[in-house]
Amino acid sequence: MQIRKGVSVVICCYNSERRLPETLQHLFQQKISSDIEWEIIIVDNASKDNTRRVAYDLYKVSGVAVPFSVISEIKPGLNYAREAGLHASQYEYLLWVDDDNWLVNDYVMNAFRIMESNLSIGMLGGVGEPVLEVKPPSWFDSFSIVYALGKQAPHSGEILNGYVYGAGATIRKSAWIKLIEAGFKSILTDRKGASLASGGDVELGDTMRLAGYKLWFDERLLFKHYLPKDRLSWNYLIRLAKGTGESGLSAAIFYFINRHPYLSVSKFRYLYDRRVLWLFTQIIKSPIALFRYFFFQEEEKYPSTFYVARTIALFTSSLKQRSFAVQAFKDICRLKQSLR
Repeated sequence: MQIRKGVSVVICCYNSERRLPETLQHLFQQKISSDIEWEIIIVDNASKDNTRRVAYDLYKVSGVAVPFSVISEIKPGLNYAREAGLHASQYEYLLWVDDDNWLVNDYVMNAFRIMESNLSIGMLGGVGEPVLEVKPPSWFDSFSIVYALGKQAPHSGEILNGYVYGAGATIRKSAWIKLIEAGFKSILTDRKGASLASGGDVELGDTMRLAGYKLWFDERLLFKHYLPKDRLSWNYLIRLAKGTGESGLSAAIFYFINRHPYLSVSKFRYLYDRRVLWLFTQIIKSPIALFRYFFFQEEEKYPSTFYVARTIALFTSSLKQRSFAVQAFKDICRLKQSLR
């Protein structure tokens, strides 16, 4: 299949009618060279509000000539919505834009140029800068990375040890299709309705690396990430901690595979069980932090609560998913063989 050169901007939405106007306005103001083709795809992921109608109304009054479509993905989950965007897209580069991401006006053009200049890049990330509805809480800077903010590497270039967060990420479509044809299936749903589970972006990046592609970061790719006051509450941050902990299975499996290239199933089981035990020791090593988590979880003056919440979620999900983890490990090993 011949994939056309260009950029498909994919915005996955769940009840996004209030957030879409500013996001689309920034997209409609993109300054793009006439030789670059692009499109905007809205994926309505089981919304219960007027996301579809609002999207079409905004496009109609915008006056821009860019191709625009709204598709539906009734199966809840950000990964399912992104896959729907993949199949609906026309172009080689998929630019994931969250419904609260405001791209600077040269973002689409720069993303295209960077991906075209280095065919080994499978996934490209930029810099998210916060736009806050209210004054930031005292703890905000310490946890900004969990909001997909800041640099993803010390400087522009290949990301050797980290990951590309999904907000503002550009994906090489032909590489993603290659992974799917080799047998790749995500083991995560990512965000689902009001759930704060995540990790689909990290999982795809790890799989890209498995296929020999690079993860890349470029400081020229700037976007604003709007955060309303409800996402700046301590309760929301703790929910984020639990969500990231519950989604850590894929990252753990890739960690073992990368450190032990010839890992057997029995050895994986052993290492996995050791990790579960290690997580338990991390939970109980600080009785004071554990006491604060259970009895003073709502108090913002204890940053350790975030880490305890995430570690407990990692531990409990790892314990529950032990059998599934072994099967997922086998699947990823088969995928690795298929990609050779």
